[in-house]
Amino acid sequence: MKMKILLILLVFIGVQFANSFDFSKWAVKIETKDLPSGTTYTHTQIESIARVVIKNIDYDANQTVEDFLKVNGKIARQFERLMLKSKASDIRFLSDGSTIYDYEVPITGAILQLLTPEQEVPTLLTQLACPTCKRAWLENTPVPEGISLIPLESELTPQYTGILIDARDIILKPAMFPRIYNEENKQAYSVNFANLEYLQVSGLITYVTALTDAFNNNLVGINPLRITALRSVGERKTDIVISNASSKMMHSSQDNLKLLEHCKVVILISE
Repeated sequence: MKMKILLILLVFIGVQFANSFDFSKWAVKIETKDLPSGTTYTHTQIESIARVVIKNIDYDANQTVEDFLKVNGKIARQFERLMLKSKASDIRFLSDGSTIYDYEVPITGAILQLLTPEQEVPTLLTQLACPTCKRAWLENTPVPEGISLIPLESELTPQYTGILIDARDIILKPAMFPRIYNEENKQAYSVNFANLEYLQVSGLITYVTALTDAFNNNLVGINPLRITALRSVGERKTDIVISNASSKMMHSSQDNLKLLEHCKVVILISE
């Protein structure tokens, strides 16, 4: 209730601010102008604005963060109690004598940890092998309890430093927990493939709008697996379909699976 009153008050007194979410940094970006009293925003005010921005982020293909919180009351209460850390990122002085203050509020760490959905065991989309002898596992052969099959590799299996998906030719909306499917509607990448410790540091997917930014990103590295998105799917157009061959390549080695675990997936989108 206090947050709602605060935001209504800010609008009522004519305070203007611009805000957005930057998926390349996984941070809320807030632009504020001098208050009528000549004072700047307090941390509590910045924090309140940031919560509103976070709630408007697309959570997945079907809902926003706010929708997710509405049906998860316990998580919603924890979210309201979380302290959000903000930092001033820029100060600009305008010709009319006013000042613009830019802030960033990262949502990595505790916020992502709180909002991350429960994981399920993923299915690998490549030929599998016995983890002990490394030989191909016969299709439809039962897997003994306690055994996890691995990708069938050879000396010719390429070694990549990251995964770069070019989605500039499709309509795609960034989301917090999107899914990447193959042409048979099987998951090639989602939160189920990620190591939660890495996800909380860098986010599930990093979105960039320039190819140079992609190759300068440490998540991509010097030799990424480059994939072209075929189309977007889902109610909110946040999920991607890639070719069966590309999804198989993503799962073709233990090193590639480690890239997924470490969330080294970058999507290039149009501006």
